[in-house]
Amino acid sequence: DTCEDQSAIQGNTCANPYEAILDIDGNYSHSSTTSNKTNELEVRTNYSFFSNWKDSVYELVLTESVPVSITLDPDQYEMPQLCVFMTNVCGGEPINSNVECSNRDFSVNYGYMPSGTYYIVVDSATNFQGWGYLIEGEYTLSVSTADPCESDPCAGVPDSNGICYPSGSNYSCGCDEGFVWSGGACVEYTPPGPCNPNECEKDPNSTGVCYPEGGSYSCECQEGYMWNPGPKRCS
Repeated sequence: DTCEDQSAIQGNTCANPYEAILDIDGNYSHSSTTSNKTNELEVRTNYSFFSNWKDSVYELVLTESVPVSITLDPDQYEMPQLCVFMTNVCGGEPINSNVECSNRDFSVNYGYMPSGTYYIVVDSATNFQGWGYLIEGEYTLSVSTADPCESDPCAGVPDSNGICYPSGSNYSCGCDEGFVWSGGACVEYTPPGPCNPNECEKDPNSTGVCYPEGGSYSCECQEGYMWNPGPKRCS
């Protein structure tokens, strides 16, 4: 029998990462899997999970300061939970301690990043008790460095003052008094309440639907999960 040299698999280690080469428009996209990878990096996520399973590693070289946005689209039927983060040094701490995880497609905006070499890590996750998530799966990673305000997208937006504010590959528009930017439009301001902001959208096992209940709330859970009012999560 022969053993496969795991270090030779591209994207498997810091020493042999995928090269995230941006196209002429400043974009990069790559589909892969963590199923043939090893575990090289381990960090605690924003949701108290450990991203300590199989990793994919990408090297991103920026020749100038540009806005950086990373989008991850997991195959939620095979992989209920994937995390993504970016570091200055492969194996180092995540930039801004930002580790985002989800079983649905999501984006992480880093704003303008200085020129230099960065490492993007796609990491399978489990929680600290070791239950609830598989350890490998397929995904599509996208990186964008385009300026979202270059085309002046806020011009003519109803109830907007026309000012564009970039945030990674996304943007927001300044709104007239009494209106706030939400869902790609200026909408009338709604005072905070149990479902505003919607905490259910942060729960990876929730559908994102929030139900106000007096001064509290409950979330609609995905199939196979039930609402737990104590810690306020679907489990």
